[in-house]
Amino acid sequence: MRPGMSAAGRARVILGDVLSASILAVLVSWIAGCITIDGTLRADGSGTMSLSYAAPPGSSEASQRELLQATGITIKSLTLGEDRKLSATLEVENLAAISKTALFRNVTVSTSPAGDDQILTIKMTGQPKSLKDKTIPGPKIGITLPGTVAEANENATVSGSHVEWNIQLAEWLSRPSWELTARYRPAKPAGDAAGAGDKTAPAPSGASKTEPDAK
Repeated sequence: MRPGMSAAGRARVILGDVLSASILAVLVSWIAGCITIDGTLRADGSGTMSLSYAAPPGSSEASQRELLQATGITIKSLTLGEDRKLSATLEVENLAAISKTALFRNVTVSTSPAGDDQILTIKMTGQPKSLKDKTIPGPKIGITLPGTVAEANENATVSGSHVEWNIQLAEWLSRPSWELTARYRPAKPAGDAAGAGDKTAPAPSGASKTEPDAK
């Protein structure tokens, strides 16, 4: 706030900040309920993410771009159709960058080791709401991982290295938080594919050499 600002001025600024936060929360809630995400996670922790959703009334490409901008995020493409359907493709430098965006500020994505496997964890928080219509589709989240998926929670569909969650909107809104997990076995680098059998085994150190026949 500016030095010397009156009490009324300070109150207006505080009220503006509160309203901005409230409006953003409404926007994020609106978008999260109808979002479709198709992501790819690379072995080095970077990845790509394509997403689409019905933007709130009054949205513009500029306003939606602001929701997705953050350090570590590159917006490769973004379009907003006349029907307010937004489509965007992002390049993600690392998983931590996702939660730096305004749109995914209540989302954390991480991986952790579990023996020879890795666990992908997506945590989301929100404010629960009640919805009578149980048939309305909600968020659809699909990710291709750098290895074969062994299992995933919340009735996810698993196929090879791809996992996908489809959640009804009423169920999505009924919980204050969600935690989606998928366990996968990282693929070995191409150089590791050749086994020891491709190399000639050395002779034991104590083995004797074959002498030529005496003439």
